[in-house]
Amino acid sequence: MGEFVLKDATLHIGTSGAPVALSTYVRSVTINYMAESLEKTAMGSSGKRRIAGLKDFNVTVEFNQDLAASKVDATLWGYVGSTNKHIAIKAHSSASTAINPRYHGKVLLPSYTPIAGGVGSLAGLSVTFEGDGILTRAVAAS
Repeated sequence: MGEFVLKDATLHIGTSGAPVALSTYVRSVTINYMAESLEKTAMGSSGKRRIAGLKDFNVTVEFNQDLAASKVDATLWGYVGSTNKHIAIKAHSSASTAINPRYHGKVLLPSYTPIAGGVGSLAGLSVTFEGDGILTRAVAAS
């Protein structure tokens, strides 16, 4: 695929059997995938030594707000504090392939701010979903 312009990303969230597509409300999406860095320096070392610990991830999404039934607000409101939610993100709406992987895993939404903004601004919000287990990178069609 090479370089590309991010303009057709997909985001689905919900239970694994009934995900909600919120892609049309997404302004930006960022996946952070990391491994804990644990120091293992011992006597006799001349520099710090490290080893990778547990892996973790979070997903930050900026949405255009929609207060209608089964849209952004109605969906996210019920997710606060629930760890039984799955998230799936792709850079492009086409099928998952080696050049369009699907990133997915279970998440927790610890907080939600439904209304924020000033006079004349577009109603939007930013949420950060915290990983609840492993983030998977899938390249098979889905």
